[in-house]
Amino acid sequence: MKTKWMQSAQALLRLPDDLIYDIPKIVWIGRQLLFIENHKGLLYYSDRQIAFSSGCGKVLVAGRDLLISAMTGEQVTIRGMVEDVKIDYDAGQSE
Repeated sequence: MKTKWMQSAQALLRLPDDLIYDIPKIVWIGRQLLFIENHKGLLYYSDRQIAFSSGCGKVLVAGRDLLISAMTGEQVTIRGMVEDVKIDYDAGQSE
């Protein structure tokens, strides 16, 4: 939920929603490249499934031959045959 203060700050500073609300930004290019920004850490990793914690729940990536090709504290690049990306929202978080 946006508060008046958050709306004012966002308008004044021209900040995107993903920064204000601590939600992930996901860019999926074709079937073979996925960028996730604003993650909170790796939960599990295999060549078929990868999961990250985020400010709103878990980011779940499914596919084949998945590989984390780059990862920093806030950004990750995944390569392979990406078949599905889901966000499993925490019950206490708003969508």
